[in-house]
Amino acid sequence: MEVTPEQEAQLSQVANHNGTGAEQSVKDAALRLLEDEARFREGVNRGIAAAGRGEFVEHAEVWANVEEDIAILMRLQWTAPAAQDKGCAQNKPLQNACAVKCFSIRAQQ
Repeated sequence: MEVTPEQEAQLSQVANHNGTGAEQSVKDAALRLLEDEARFREGVNRGIAAAGRGEFVEHAEVWANVEEDIAILMRLQWTAPAAQDKGCAQNKPLQNACAVKCFSIRAQQ
Protein backbone atom coordinates (compact mmCIF):
# COMPACT_ATOMS: atom_id res chain seq x y z
CA MET A 1 0.00 0.00 0.00
CA GLU A 2 1.39 3.38 -0.95
CA VAL A 3 1.00 6.34 1.38
CA THR A 4 2.38 9.85 1.38
CA PRO A 5 5.24 10.69 3.73
CA GLU A 6 2.78 12.72 5.84
CA GLN A 7 0.39 9.77 6.07
CA GLU A 8 3.26 7.46 6.97
CA ALA A 9 4.31 9.82 9.75
CA GLN A 10 0.73 9.94 11.08
CA LEU A 11 0.47 6.16 10.92
CA SER A 12 3.77 5.75 12.77
CA GLN A 13 2.62 8.19 15.45
CA VAL A 14 -0.65 6.28 15.99
CA ALA A 15 1.13 2.92 15.91
CA ASN A 16 3.71 4.08 18.46
CA HIS A 17 0.99 5.47 20.69
CA ASN A 18 -0.93 2.17 20.47
CA GLY A 19 2.21 0.17 21.14
CA THR A 20 2.03 -1.66 17.82
CA GLY A 21 3.80 -1.53 14.51
CA ALA A 22 2.42 0.41 11.57
CA GLU A 23 1.54 -2.79 9.70
CA GLN A 24 -0.45 -4.15 12.65
CA SER A 25 -2.26 -0.82 13.06
CA VAL A 26 -3.30 -0.91 9.40
CA LYS A 27 -4.48 -4.53 9.75
CA ASP A 28 -6.48 -3.66 12.88
CA ALA A 29 -8.09 -0.69 11.14
CA ALA A 30 -8.96 -2.79 8.09
CA LEU A 31 -10.56 -5.47 10.27
CA ARG A 32 -12.61 -2.84 12.13
CA LEU A 33 -13.75 -1.45 8.78
CA LEU A 34 -14.86 -4.90 7.64
CA GLU A 35 -16.70 -5.52 10.92
CA ASP A 36 -18.43 -2.13 10.71
CA GLU A 37 -19.42 -2.78 7.10
CA ALA A 38 -20.88 -6.19 8.02
CA ARG A 39 -22.90 -4.67 10.90
CA PHE A 40 -24.16 -1.89 8.62
CA ARG A 41 -25.25 -4.33 5.91
CA GLU A 42 -26.94 -6.53 8.50
CA GLY A 43 -28.85 -3.53 9.83
CA VAL A 44 -29.92 -2.50 6.34
CA ASN A 45 -31.11 -6.03 5.61
CA ARG A 46 -33.08 -6.14 8.88
CA GLY A 47 -34.67 -2.80 7.97
CA ILE A 48 -35.60 -4.01 4.50
CA ALA A 49 -37.10 -7.18 5.95
CA ALA A 50 -39.08 -5.19 8.52
CA ALA A 51 -40.38 -2.85 5.83
CA GLY A 52 -41.40 -5.87 3.80
CA ARG A 53 -43.50 -7.01 6.77
CA GLY A 54 -45.06 -3.55 7.03
CA GLU A 55 -43.12 -2.65 10.20
CA PHE A 56 -42.17 1.01 10.11
CA VAL A 57 -40.95 3.50 12.69
CA GLU A 58 -42.77 6.81 12.90
CA HIS A 59 -40.81 9.99 12.19
CA ALA A 60 -41.24 11.28 15.77
CA GLU A 61 -39.84 8.04 17.19
CA VAL A 62 -36.81 8.21 14.90
CA TRP A 63 -36.03 11.75 16.06
CA ALA A 64 -36.57 10.79 19.70
CA ASN A 65 -33.95 8.05 19.24
CA VAL A 66 -31.57 10.49 17.55
CA GLU A 67 -31.97 12.98 20.38
CA GLU A 68 -31.34 10.22 22.93
CA ASP A 69 -28.17 9.18 21.08
CA ILE A 70 -26.99 12.79 21.06
CA ALA A 71 -27.63 13.06 24.80
CA ILE A 72 -25.55 9.91 25.36
CA LEU A 73 -22.72 11.29 23.25
CA MET A 74 -22.81 14.50 25.23
CA ARG A 75 -22.18 12.45 28.39
CA LEU A 76 -18.97 10.92 27.01
CA GLN A 77 -16.35 11.49 29.63
CA TRP A 78 -12.63 11.01 29.48
CA THR A 79 -11.39 8.90 32.37
CA ALA A 80 -7.91 7.79 33.31
CA PRO A 81 -9.06 4.16 33.87
CA ALA A 82 -10.53 4.06 30.38
CA ALA A 83 -7.26 5.33 28.97
CA GLN A 84 -5.31 2.70 30.87
CA ASP A 85 -7.72 -0.04 29.79
CA LYS A 86 -7.08 0.82 26.15
CA GLY A 87 -3.35 1.26 26.57
CA CYS A 88 -3.27 4.98 25.87
CA ALA A 89 -0.36 6.67 27.53
CA GLN A 90 -1.83 10.10 28.23
CA ASN A 91 -5.04 11.43 29.74
CA LYS A 92 -5.73 13.94 26.95
CA PRO A 93 -9.17 13.58 25.37
CA LEU A 94 -9.49 13.49 21.60
CA GLN A 95 -5.95 14.67 21.03
CA ASN A 96 -5.10 11.81 18.71
CA ALA A 97 -6.61 8.79 16.98
CA CYS A 98 -6.06 6.57 20.01
CA ALA A 99 -8.25 8.83 22.13
CA VAL A 100 -11.31 7.75 20.20
CA LYS A 101 -10.86 4.31 21.74
CA CYS A 102 -10.01 5.67 25.17
CA PHE A 103 -13.24 6.98 26.54
CA SER A 104 -16.00 5.56 28.61
CA ILE A 105 -19.69 6.32 28.63
CA ARG A 106 -21.13 6.99 32.04
CA ALA A 107 -24.80 6.17 32.12
CA GLN A 108 -27.05 8.56 33.95
CA GLN A 109 -27.82 7.32 37.42
